[in-house]
Amino acid sequence: MHEVGLIADAIKQAEMVAQQAGALRIERVTFALTASSHVTREAVETLFTVLSRGTIAEGAAVVIEERPASCYCLACETGFQASESIDRLFADTCPLCGEPGVPDHGGAELILASIDVED
Repeated sequence: MHEVGLIADAIKQAEMVAQQAGALRIERVTFALTASSHVTREAVETLFTVLSRGTIAEGAAVVIEERPASCYCLACETGFQASESIDRLFADTCPLCGEPGVPDHGGAELILASIDVED
C-alpha cells in the first residue's frame, strides 16, 4: 500500500517545515488530491491519524482539496486539465482538437498543500 509511504513522507515534510518555523504543534494539514489519483480521501484521513501519533502533527485537522485531473490527448499530444471530476478510466475531450484524452497519471498523487501551526 504505497499510500502509507506518501502519508509518512508528508508528515515528515510538515514536521520539518513547522520546526524550521519554530512551531511546537501542527494544527491543520491540507492535502490536494486529483480526481484521477489512486489515493482516496478515506485513506489519507485514516493513515494520517495513525501515522501522526507521537509527532507534532498528532491531532491535527486534515483538509482535503480535490483538484481536477490532468489529461493527455494522444491525437495532438496536448496536455490539459479535465473540465470536471473524472474517474480513472475516462478522460475529458481535448479542448484543441476535440478528440478524447486519456487520464495523465504521471503527476503527484498526493500533495501536501499547506500546514497551519500553533502560534
